[in-house]
Amino acid sequence: MTDTQEAALRALSSDPSLKRLEDLLGEFNLFDVLQIGHLELQHSWVVSWLLTPSGSHGLGDAFLRAFIARASAAAEERGIPVPSPSDGADWKFSDVEIARERHYIDILVLSKADALACLIENKIFSDEIPGQLCRYLETVQSTYHSLRPFPIFLTPDGRKPLEQRDQAAYVPFDYGQVADIIDEILAHESNVSVSVRSFLEQYTKTIRRFVLDTPSDIDELALQVYNKHREAIDQIIASKSRTLAVDWTIIDDAVEEYAPSLGHDYHSKTYHRFFAHELENIAELSEVRDGKSWTRSGRMLLFEFKDWDSLWLDLVVGPCKEDVRQRLYKVAHETGQPFRVPPKNSEYSPIYRRPILQKREEQSDPDLTRLEIESAIREFFEQDFWPLVNAIREEFGLPPASREATQP
Repeated sequence: MTDTQEAALRALSSDPSLKRLEDLLGEFNLFDVLQIGHLELQHSWVVSWLLTPSGSHGLGDAFLRAFIARASAAAEERGIPVPSPSDGADWKFSDVEIARERHYIDILVLSKADALACLIENKIFSDEIPGQLCRYLETVQSTYHSLRPFPIFLTPDGRKPLEQRDQAAYVPFDYGQVADIIDEILAHESNVSVSVRSFLEQYTKTIRRFVLDTPSDIDELALQVYNKHREAIDQIIASKSRTLAVDWTIIDDAVEEYAPSLGHDYHSKTYHRFFAHELENIAELSEVRDGKSWTRSGRMLLFEFKDWDSLWLDLVVGPCKEDVRQRLYKVAHETGQPFRVPPKNSEYSPIYRRPILQKREEQSDPDLTRLEIESAIREFFEQDFWPLVNAIREEFGLPPASREATQP
């Protein structure tokens, strides 16, 4: 290390802004601990909990009233039919039922007293499946004849649905308004319990940082520190990248022991790819698009361990026919797995993601690292692999595979 580099590191370590940044990063946030700030399914659970008048949050119907009132106002602006009265002042909400994933709908708010059937489709990190929104609305109309459908399309930016027929029916609603409603309730409700208030404050921070991508105090202060001490921080990053390379032997050994259905495909320095034996005999998954193949084996559907900022496991769809891609999207979404859809027109589409190992500031004990990786791979195989693989088999006309028949 040169004298200049040493001086830069000393200046960084003595900067009060660095201590402030450490304090902010040290603030407890349950969503950070559980690593669920980016998971769509978990956001649906929190929103449905808030919409439940009898929920353990103790807010009664405050969130539900504010949510429906804001959505109704947005509907009126766009000429979309709304429940009446639109401001919600006279709504009873005496018999509200909140359903999750009923008829595959993310959130369903039902009230016979108010003749209301509000269906909420939540899209944070995924795109619509063609015909999905129309199908959900038709299901509600045919199932709940006496209730007035009120479809809402909940997204980070309040975007409109892709298809025109859905734009005429669905009210665009954004997560910024969800966070604003929570803030307003916390500002005016003095009897909110300490634990619920803390949880909701953490949740609004999570929404703004992970869903809305709004710069936080942490982001702004981190940028200031980096701009001031760029040379020292670049040196730290360079050193960190040299000491935290993944030992792929640990991954391969853990897969062999705890996920015996996975076979080796193509590997590189930054990723290792595996195929599922149970998906090998599906003809549609061997029909590559335009003669393109993203691996030497020609397989289009692979489990991929990636060594990026942390270690992740993805199920990636390579170049294939679009109808096959959409069917795989649907399966991943409907099985309730950590589902994600990349930007459109991508030939390499991760439809499932699971964190395996979060890298630390300092180099951790190798034995502890091995145990964490083994535990994560074992949980993936026991909890996620079989529902996902068998749902794909069913989608393409094959019977479920047996766990006892896993191939070595």
